[in-house]
Amino acid sequence: RPPMLPLFGRVIGMLVDTNEVVAGGDIHYTLVIQNLSNTALSNLTVTDRFDQTKISFVDGANAIDTGNGQLLFRIRSIAAGQTWRAVYTMRASRNLRSGEQIVNIATLTGDDLALGSMSDRVSIVQTTVVSELPQTGSAFDLLFVLATLPLAAATAFSQKVLKAA
Repeated sequence: RPPMLPLFGRVIGMLVDTNEVVAGGDIHYTLVIQNLSNTALSNLTVTDRFDQTKISFVDGANAIDTGNGQLLFRIRSIAAGQTWRAVYTMRASRNLRSGEQIVNIATLTGDDLALGSMSDRVSIVQTTVVSELPQTGSAFDLLFVLATLPLAAATAFSQKVLKAA
C-alpha cells in the first residue's frame, strides 16, 4: 500500500520513491487525488507530462501512454472525502548524464474543478540523475558501527569519570 501523502488542502499530489536515479534505472511514482469537497468529483483526467528523451513509461496504474511525453489517467468518479491512488513505473534513459534533472508535471482536470485554484491541481516532482547510487546495506551498517565505536566508548568513559568525580 503506497504511503499517505499529506496534500495540505491540495487536490493532487505526486510522490516519487527516490530523489536520485542512475541512467537506465526505474523510478516509481504514486499519484494521489483527494476529494476535499462534500460532493463526488466525476469525469476527471490526470495528465503526467515528461520529457520522453529522459524517461519512458514502463507499466502500471491503467495509464494510457499517448506516445508524446504524456500519460493519461481517466477517473470516472471520486466520492466526497475519498482518495484515489495510482502507482506506476518510469525508466530513465541510458543516455542521461550525472546531474541532469528529470521533471514530471501532473495536472488534474475535470468539469467539477473549473473553479479550483490551478496550484491545487498541479504537482511537480524532480529526480536527479547520478553516476551511481550510494551504497547501503549490512556491510555499510557494520562499517558505521565500527567507525563510531571509539566515539561511543569515549563518551561512556567520560560519563563514568564525571560520575566518579
